[in-house]
Amino acid sequence: MLRTFQHWKELLASLVPDAGIMQWHKTWVLKNGSNSPIYADWRRLRGHPRARYAAIWCAIMCMKELGITREFDFDLIADIPTGVTPVVANIAYELGIPQVTPHPPKDHGTGTTIEGIYQPGQRVVVWDDVATSGGSIITGIQILSDEGLDVLKDVFVMMDREQGAADKLAEKGYILHSVFTADSLLNYFNEHGQIEPEKFAELMAYLHPGQGAQTTADAAATRTVTV
Repeated sequence: MLRTFQHWKELLASLVPDAGIMQWHKTWVLKNGSNSPIYADWRRLRGHPRARYAAIWCAIMCMKELGITREFDFDLIADIPTGVTPVVANIAYELGIPQVTPHPPKDHGTGTTIEGIYQPGQRVVVWDDVATSGGSIITGIQILSDEGLDVLKDVFVMMDREQGAADKLAEKGYILHSVFTADSLLNYFNEHGQIEPEKFAELMAYLHPGQGAQTTADAAATRTVTV
């Protein structure tokens, strides 16, 4: 698959509204307990094969853009369940690499904290669907590390809400990379008439507190939109 990262990003961005991944019709409670007028539900990729296919290649090309390749940099790929799980499963298939999934210990079955087959010392690259505060990613990394796996310092998500996760991960020595930011997707939707102007201004003000809805929206309108 020789198409560029930008090609796959633009294709996926164009499919996100139809797949219902980005939602802004009510207020949601996020995993970190905060309220948000915007929600990204990447689990919906399960029901939209074309968007899922684009997401798979966005993820693969995102890693390749940084020079991270299967042959030299990692032995395993980990998904922070469950939003990104189908994407990571397909990346694992495309690259011919084992998948592992960290999770809290269970009080039944094997009691394992990592699903999959692995050996201590193997290098693992981590993917999540959305980064907000970074808590889920940090927990997953800790579980993988506790089992003796060597977690790559480059960590990936489909979308960064830019609300503190990158800083929290940096404190732990990790660098957060994203296919999209919430800001970039909203600007794309605004440019292509897929969101009402008033709602766009409201959401941009939420993402950029202190700037004011109209000021933020006007600034966004003057930028060249690239996802």
